[in-house]
Amino acid sequence: MIFMRETKHWQRVLFPDDPNYVYREKEEEKYEEFLSYIKENDSPIPEDLKKSVALRFVQANDYKISVAVQNLVEHLEWKRTYLPITLSEASKEGLMKGYIYFYGRDKAF
Repeated sequence: MIFMRETKHWQRVLFPDDPNYVYREKEEEKYEEFLSYIKENDSPIPEDLKKSVALRFVQANDYKISVAVQNLVEHLEWKRTYLPITLSEASKEGLMKGYIYFYGRDKAF
């Protein structure tokens, strides 16, 4: 799905994970530029990073590849540091008492 803001400007809002999906010409060019940049700069980006994730970061950074790579590296470091979330015993007790519930369900569903 692509959101058209004006006649010349567009923004993708869905990034398919299908490896056979062909993105727009500009997106494909920027993805190749992204791959070249991370290879030339020895960026610590995993080789198995999905194309859809890379393009999300590239688009979010207005197609500025160096900024997108920097933000992606920071994001991946954040994920390694803080995920998965571990709950303390006190947090688990509070959740089991039903003080907080998510998605409209309490501890008894």
